[in-house]
Amino acid sequence: LEFRRVLFRSALAEVCARWWQPERRALRRACDEAALAGNSALLGPNERLANDLLDDLVHAPDAAATAAIAAKVEEHARAAEAADPMSSVGPRLRARLLEAEGKPSDAEDLLRDACDEVNDRVPCLRSRARVAAHLPGEERFAAAEKDLRIAGCAASEAACADTLVFLADLRGSRGDLHGMVAHLLKAVA
Repeated sequence: LEFRRVLFRSALAEVCARWWQPERRALRRACDEAALAGNSALLGPNERLANDLLDDLVHAPDAAATAAIAAKVEEHARAAEAADPMSSVGPRLRARLLEAEGKPSDAEDLLRDACDEVNDRVPCLRSRARVAAHLPGEERFAAAEKDLRIAGCAASEAACADTLVFLADLRGSRGDLHGMVAHLLKAVA
């Protein structure tokens, strides 16, 4: 009976955390920590807490603080993989950490390999395309873009339109207005 209570409190805390918007970060963080106290193998809380830590990384005062944050992110990535080995949460967290460490090429390599092995390919491919959009040259971004377009347009017209708008935004961030408009026109066709 006590185990059920712990699981219920943990599930309730996770639901609480999902409802709080990012501007209520401290409250959301408290809910996520409460959820993990009851069940450390929950994907959502591990992902949100790790992403908060990655957002904090830019404000780390020194190398020791940076290393401590990186270690906590890795801990959350391992917990996410333990919760669901076929999820892309772990690789996506590690890729963000590599980006924060100034290794975007390594991040794209990690995601390129991982996205073929996970059951949530579209979020993984979105992360890969976002990383590749910031790399110099066209080849790696074009490959990531193609993979995402194929996977994102396989589910439904609405999912395809959402994917194409996302890719249009990435093309725009690269200064490719022609590519941006082409994606937007396909999205509304």
